[in-house]
Amino acid sequence: MPFNGGGSGSLPNHQHSLVPLDGGPLDAANVTNASLNAGSVVFSDGVALQELIAPAVPAGELLTFPALATSPSWVSAAGGTTYEEVDSIELTIDAATIGLTFPAISADTIASLEVFYGGRLQNAGTDCSIRINNQSGPDYNTQYNQVTAGVGSIFENAAATEIRTSPNCRQIYGHISIQAGTTAQATTYDTFVQYMGTQSGKDLNAVTNYAGYINNGGMPTTATNLTQFDIFPSGGNFRAGFWLTVYKINRT
Repeated sequence: MPFNGGGSGSLPNHQHSLVPLDGGPLDAANVTNASLNAGSVVFSDGVALQELIAPAVPAGELLTFPALATSPSWVSAAGGTTYEEVDSIELTIDAATIGLTFPAISADTIASLEVFYGGRLQNAGTDCSIRINNQSGPDYNTQYNQVTAGVGSIFENAAATEIRTSPNCRQIYGHISIQAGTTAQATTYDTFVQYMGTQSGKDLNAVTNYAGYINNGGMPTTATNLTQFDIFPSGGNFRAGFWLTVYKINRT
């Protein structure tokens, strides 16, 4: 930033350019301005820089440019995010189980938990088992409708320790919806974890549809949260690359 000492002795406007004596390009990293509020966004109104103060509450507002407006503003997110990923995992080595544990998700806030999984198994002719909320007692009651090579069958698996996910195939893909009761329902009625799903497999060209519920020990229950999902084969391992993803569909 050179000094013009001739004539009036005035200083030229400060500028940042590639000319060394002008100060070089402006590096905004760690530049401080005591007048700005934490979390604020700085924008130009076409004349000067202005401060848009971040809202203190509610959390989750969106920064947007309204139609025909010259400045941004904060607005409430319409309805929030409906379909939200909870967690995901993919095996990097062969393993005898795959699962996810997550902070308790209340049935008061979601319509359902949606689980997707798929990949290859070590052994052909292997079915798999699913457990919800780490429930391993003889409390799963499941109805099945299966089609294998064009031949259908209907069967029941009551008082089981898991959900059996036949067909017996080496490569499988599946989807299961899981729901629980709300706390309001649980004050008056028993509430159960309920589920329905579909799994397809390649080797036997088979598809299984199933639905059921978990009756925790046959006692009155207040199942209002979902916390865990696990799937494991009846023999051998899942191959590396087998994946599992859990989503929640929010309703509030």
